[in-house]
Amino acid sequence: MGERFRRFMAGRYGVDELSRFLLFSALALLVVEFIINTFFKELYVVSRILNLIGLILIILNFIRMFSKNHSGQYRLNQKYLRAKASFLRFFKDFGRWGRSKDKTHKIFTCPSCSQRVRVPKGRGRIAITCPKCKAQFIKKT
Repeated sequence: MGERFRRFMAGRYGVDELSRFLLFSALALLVVEFIINTFFKELYVVSRILNLIGLILIILNFIRMFSKNHSGQYRLNQKYLRAKASFLRFFKDFGRWGRSKDKTHKIFTCPSCSQRVRVPKGRGRIAITCPKCKAQFIKKT
């Protein structure tokens, strides 16, 4: 049985980060649907919609896993990873807004490549050169 499955999966895309996210999202929706269906009978329509969305996510997950279009699935996974990183970066930086542990330096973001650049405070308006892309921008420290 294992050899048959290995032969079937040869050349298929398989599982990646986006597939795991789709699967866990579908399972979470189905658990919420079960709880709503069990304890809140008056929300029958909501539970049916959650059930439908969960099943659609599972079907999409299987379509992605069994696809032979590696480049298309890889592109989708990269888009997901970029969106996930952006989302996590937002919440990571969220706690630092309005307060800085480093009282002697200020951090700016390069407008060209989004590289973070640390410069000393109290120098007035200075031209900052990005170490990554060599772009120059003027900021007040």
